[in-house]
Amino acid sequence: MKYISTRHNSPSVGLIEALWHPLAPDNGLYLPESVPELPKAVLDNMAEMSMAEIGYVVFKALLGEEFTSVAIKKFSEEVYSFPAPMVELNNQMSVLELFEGPTLAFKDFGARAIAGLLRMTTARHGDKPVNILIATTGNTGSAIANALAGVPNMNVFVVFPRGTATRALESQFTTRGGNIYPIEVSGSIDSCHTLVVTAMSDMELNERSVMLSVSSGNIARLIGQTVYYFYGVSRMMARERKGRQVVVSLPAGNLGNLTAGILAKRMGLDINHFIACENANNYLSRALLNDDFVPHAAQPTLAYAADKSVPTNIERLFDLYKDDVEQLLADVKPVTVSDAGIIEAINECYSRYDYLLDPHTALAYYGLNQNIRHDQTGLILATAHPAKSLTAMSAITGRPLELPLQLNKFMGRPDYRQRIKPVYSSLREIIIEKTNK
Repeated sequence: MKYISTRHNSPSVGLIEALWHPLAPDNGLYLPESVPELPKAVLDNMAEMSMAEIGYVVFKALLGEEFTSVAIKKFSEEVYSFPAPMVELNNQMSVLELFEGPTLAFKDFGARAIAGLLRMTTARHGDKPVNILIATTGNTGSAIANALAGVPNMNVFVVFPRGTATRALESQFTTRGGNIYPIEVSGSIDSCHTLVVTAMSDMELNERSVMLSVSSGNIARLIGQTVYYFYGVSRMMARERKGRQVVVSLPAGNLGNLTAGILAKRMGLDINHFIACENANNYLSRALLNDDFVPHAAQPTLAYAADKSVPTNIERLFDLYKDDVEQLLADVKPVTVSDAGIIEAINECYSRYDYLLDPHTALAYYGLNQNIRHDQTGLILATAHPAKSLTAMSAITGRPLELPLQLNKFMGRPDYRQRIKPVYSSLREIIIEKTNK
């Protein structure tokens, strides 16, 4: 399997090269050179397979010949070692809970995939230290910190904006210590992204160490997320659907999750279309519906993990569809949901089905509820546990939430964050200090 740049001005590479150098020489992002289609017999039998078994089949198709079958099997079992329950709201809508992992968010899947691949291939860099950088509003940082905590010769710098996430969520990466270095920036998530991009291009830092981005721009994270689409849809299709089309509704931020779903569809998964549900930071909706590609400053919303200016994976989407907006809109329906809509969705779902959504999953519930037809059955991707938005959920529902163990166990531990202004020299100083430690 070869991977090519979205800008088509760089040589194709193998998965290992795309993993360790996620930005192609022409500054594009990597995608499979040709998306492999899985055999129909395999797709028809997926309802009888575990997620780890599905992962093995998908990884065999996407990882190429660079890994042995034994290594891929072990890798898949490590990534998909926790459940993803399916909850039926009614006879037309179900929720796939992707937040049963160690940090209570769907990003555990992508983080564990990239961490496993890095551990399997790190020997190629010898003794050179590896500096891993991630700009995050919370969930990605906690997932990456959990997946890479304690890995020898790897320094993980979690760069996050002040005041975005709850204290409980932040504690998942600010209290770990060891090789996890939390850096709080007095700025926006866009400021954090700028700092990370600048560090990645710093020639001196690249000479001292291997500088690696594990954002959703890294194709390995998308490969890890592709698998649960096969798992969830196969479970839905195993039920009596009376010929109804399958529609998947999901929160949309940096569009990595959506891109992973489209890869699954291209590999043969029977998804009619996706409903991509954005908050007020609706770049995808503006681009597809209004031909408006002008970046806007990110606005803070209740669905904080989707607060972004320009989605990282928008370039991948347009490349997959060869810039054909009409064809893209045939597969993806963009929907914008306000904070008022999020609150409405949470209260309605709880009142009607006794099921509590977090603000991000509420985007997907709202979008599906507004757009599903009688001849369709809908799958909602639940991307985070409600307790990860503790303050907002308590205010919206008027009832306290009990902290799950995955959050509670970090509260009260020493906090290792370092606070900086959005000035690159401050970040650079920290990276050099920890690299030489």
